[in-house]
Amino acid sequence: MEDSLEDLSNSFSEQDEEELIGKLKMVDGIEPPHQRHLDVLFKIFGHKEFRPMQWKIINSIINDRRDNCAIMATGYGKSLCYQYPSVYCGGITIVISPLISLMEDQVLSLTVANIPACFLGSAQSQQKKALKDIFDNKYSIIYATPEFCCGEYGQQLLVDMDKKLSITLIAIDEAHCISSWGHDFRHQYRQLAKIRNLVPHVPILAVTATATPKVRNDIISSLQMRNPQIIYSGFDRPNLYFSVYLKENRGIIGDLRNAMTRNDGEWAFSGSTIIYCNTRKQTEQITDLLKNQGIQCLTYHAGLTIKQRREIHEQFVRDKVSVIVATIAFGMGIDKPDVRNVVHYGAAKDMESYYQEVGRAGRDGQPANCTIFYSSADLEVLRSLRELSYATEMTIKQKEAMVQNFWRYLETTSCRRQFILRYFGDTSSIIDQAKLNCCDNCTRKLKQKNPVEYEEVNSNGLIDITDYAHTFLSSIAIMGSGLGLNTYILFIRGSKGSKMPEKHQSHPLHGSGKHKTDDWWKCIARLLEHESYFKKQTVKRPTYSYCCLSLTNKGKQFLQDVLKDREKVQILVEPPPDLRVLLKKKNSTPYDPCWSSQNSAWIKPDSSNLVNTSNDKSDIQHNKKIVDIEDESQKEERMKIYRELLNKRSQLASDLNCMPYMIASNEILMNLARLRPRTMDMIRELKLDGFTEAKINKFGEEFIGVIRPFCPVKNKKSIQDILAEHPFDNTMFSPTTELTYNMFKNVKSIEDIANARKLAPSTILSHLTNCMKLGYPIKLKDLNVSNTVKEMIIGVLRRMSPSEDKKFIWIKDRCPEEVTFDKIKA
Repeated sequence: MEDSLEDLSNSFSEQDEEELIGKLKMVDGIEPPHQRHLDVLFKIFGHKEFRPMQWKIINSIINDRRDNCAIMATGYGKSLCYQYPSVYCGGITIVISPLISLMEDQVLSLTVANIPACFLGSAQSQQKKALKDIFDNKYSIIYATPEFCCGEYGQQLLVDMDKKLSITLIAIDEAHCISSWGHDFRHQYRQLAKIRNLVPHVPILAVTATATPKVRNDIISSLQMRNPQIIYSGFDRPNLYFSVYLKENRGIIGDLRNAMTRNDGEWAFSGSTIIYCNTRKQTEQITDLLKNQGIQCLTYHAGLTIKQRREIHEQFVRDKVSVIVATIAFGMGIDKPDVRNVVHYGAAKDMESYYQEVGRAGRDGQPANCTIFYSSADLEVLRSLRELSYATEMTIKQKEAMVQNFWRYLETTSCRRQFILRYFGDTSSIIDQAKLNCCDNCTRKLKQKNPVEYEEVNSNGLIDITDYAHTFLSSIAIMGSGLGLNTYILFIRGSKGSKMPEKHQSHPLHGSGKHKTDDWWKCIARLLEHESYFKKQTVKRPTYSYCCLSLTNKGKQFLQDVLKDREKVQILVEPPPDLRVLLKKKNSTPYDPCWSSQNSAWIKPDSSNLVNTSNDKSDIQHNKKIVDIEDESQKEERMKIYRELLNKRSQLASDLNCMPYMIASNEILMNLARLRPRTMDMIRELKLDGFTEAKINKFGEEFIGVIRPFCPVKNKKSIQDILAEHPFDNTMFSPTTELTYNMFKNVKSIEDIANARKLAPSTILSHLTNCMKLGYPIKLKDLNVSNTVKEMIIGVLRRMSPSEDKKFIWIKDRCPEEVTFDKIKA
């Protein structure tokens, strides 16, 4: 399995790189980058090629001074688009971002790479010195908050900088925050329109990872962008694997094990992991449960002090703790590239938020898992949180529609990746067939040779709920609006309790649905709510609140249409997971597609499947070929080098007070472990992506010091070569000795071989000592000679004078009784 995963990663990387280079050459009307552009790209940023959309943006900024609105998938490299222009042109880029922690991390990362950068904010210390250095033209990139830029002081500073310095670009990161149609609208971002009037001739670049066409247009309008180039990289993140599970009755840990791996009987997450919850209480509960399982983790939510949150953030990005259980307050400031799992324990509030949150996974391009555990109760939790957060009825309706869209994602049995891409209007990567390493639904279809068939489900995978819909909606019409869901279900299932008025108990519809369970009718109700046949409203009382139901115009029309002609009315739906488990199977199969733990993703905790980079040097190529055909012992040695390189990186990061990934990515370390360069020149020849000249100069010798002890000296002769040139007297590899050695290799003991061959154990021992004299790999401990006995015999030999006859009997007499002749011979 690991080999196939490794092959997958390698083939994906090579194919991806070729495709990107091909696209770059095909961009219409755009002159490809000159060598001087590529020289700066490689020397300063450590990349050999621009990605196609990167160069299109950068070219328009440095040559055309044009505005750009770029919607680029996380991990595509949007930061290079605003970092490169000022470094190349020798000017200044001002980057506006809402997240102070992220900006501070990026300044630190740029400083490690010898790119001068600083951060300006209203709460920043040493602001006077920073300002002096800015006007002394010491920085290429300046980060600032929207509050700072839009304040009176910040506005005047922009004007002064424009007069005295060369501003190459103003970049607005997380630009979706500008739009009131977005999932993360921030009022202060709306004020950024002032910038256009302050520095009208400076190009603006707005970048975001998630924006629908409506949000994109709002960004362009709000920033008063002039003839902007609209760049769209596509939303697909091929290295992410999507899976969804219903919460089960076996508890939180039982659920989370679907997102974990088991090694030597111990459950653990495969790498750095973020677990998102909808409430603070649940973050603390899950943290306690994981700690009881021996998994080190920390809780993060807005209820902690700023200092506490900063410390937890630091521990996570510095690899001091690998699991964070958090509310959505955690994450937007995370620039950690090697997050392997993003888990949502509870449904996300909408698709935009979800894709933004899972965007923290796999930024290094390596495989990562995105897993959701949900239940129908999550919908009510989200509705309650939403009503507390948004005041206007229009906004509540807008957010409700976004929730319903996300709920369709949870319940689809089709490809989840394709669902996401269609939602964001990305049709470039749509494939109408199951795909390997894509999502749980695709995996299920590829594995399932004999799909499970269910009663009431047709050949297209749809269930006719027309009669159930009529029963449920009729109950609302009969009993009247304003009651809760459970009351209508009690009526349908024939309750005769005190809460059910007698007039309703005598109605023909009373009890008409008693053959189905409460859970069944709750599923039907949710499906009808999704399709707007009825709506829920929250009724608030002084001490409590509850949801009541009422028919919509669509629901009323449905009931009228059924009365007119039942045969012409039909509601066909794809059964969601919680409804599917209530259906009766037509056939049985050992594989159950209903959200079982068999929906495994592609990540393994073993890091040996990281991508390899290619190069042209024969010495390195030789090492690459060795990796391709390595056995288990060689693989273990490679992983040992990798682990030691990780330790060295952590030590260097601690010394520099920076994050480990800022020094070198996991992929770089894995390739160093694979290819084992022994000199600085050999590292440079590798041209490892992201390992800049500055970083090679700073850290290259440190990594070489780790690798060198594992590198065999060239032309060093093996023991067998030496013994072939200088053989022992009277030693030969006879057929009978060869037979003994072959049996010994199959983990046979001396006694077992002696019994099988009907020879004395001393004869077998003699065969094996001959093999040792010929250089065959036999350890003394395999011949029952412990280190203590070995040292004892060597000590006796050292005390003998050179002239003494070293006979076995003489040595035996000087050793304890338990040292036998056979052990001395060995």
